[in-house]
Amino acid sequence: MKNSKKITAIATGIIAAAIVLFVFVIIMWQGSDNQNQTETTQDTTVTQIVTPAPTQKPALPPTAPAETMVAEETTQEPTENKDESITGKYKATKAEDINTGEEVRLKTAFGSGYNPTTDGLNLKEDGTFTLWLGVGRDDGSHSGKYTVTDNAIKAEFDNGTTQEFKIDSESGQIICQVRDCFVYFVKR
Repeated sequence: MKNSKKITAIATGIIAAAIVLFVFVIIMWQGSDNQNQTETTQDTTVTQIVTPAPTQKPALPPTAPAETMVAEETTQEPTENKDESITGKYKATKAEDINTGEEVRLKTAFGSGYNPTTDGLNLKEDGTFTLWLGVGRDDGSHSGKYTVTDNAIKAEFDNGTTQEFKIDSESGQIICQVRDCFVYFVKR
């Protein structure tokens, strides 16, 4: 009789553990838009690191005719005094795939470590910035110095790479390339 109760208790415990595990897997699967959850869980560090673009300028989507943009770029030199209207904290509102132009969910683009409350772009008055989207290493690829010119922010990361962030004069959004996405930021 005692052995029967022990076996029943053990079986009940195993069934309860299996149910909890099953619910956990379902919740994790639904919380991720990734088609292959195995790839994400195998190496989350690689899939969630924010890496600035190479030193060449990204092909950002234009908001004005090309000849207007070229004229604007050549008419004003970089300013050392930061435009106070540009400084502040920015949150990411959307991401677009560079190759297809299709919108990508921010959690899909930057992994489960992406936090809309804390992640974003911070342009400080002293000419420094931070750019965090998802989990990453403090390796100089998330911070640096910037200067403002016409409709662009020239960013030099602490690791030596440079990048240009576009300022959309109509919407006030800042657009920059992060990995294989154009990310749109608005002031918080």
